[in-house]
Amino acid sequence: SYIHWPAEKPKRGSLPLLLIHGFDSSGLEYRRLGPKLAAKGIDTYAVDIVGWGYTQQDGVASFSAAAKVEALKSFVNTMFGATSKFCIAGASLGGAGAIELAAAKQEECAGLILIDAQGFVDGVGPMAA
Repeated sequence: SYIHWPAEKPKRGSLPLLLIHGFDSSGLEYRRLGPKLAAKGIDTYAVDIVGWGYTQQDGVASFSAAAKVEALKSFVNTMFGATSKFCIAGASLGGAGAIELAAAKQEECAGLILIDAQGFVDGVGPMAA
């Protein structure tokens, strides 16, 4: 599940921004920030991490850190396109997901914002180092 705040007056060259919430939260964490970013011309999305927020849990095979990152990758590919540029911001544990997504989509991720970021305990990709 996700919340989309369309850019009110899109700025030329502006990239979509994906916001990732922290531990045991939801995209509603950004309910005040999202509309402000949209008012500044930034197409903004707040996505729920698999297993938290309002995500569907029926039929989910894994809630591991890797599964969460794979779901974020799928969201980006579906919403923006597999080769389209985007920016991502993550707060707390969402910062770990943001780092992993940025690493997985290095060519497409044009910006990474970390807000009091944390890492995945079991380590995934570059976070394992």
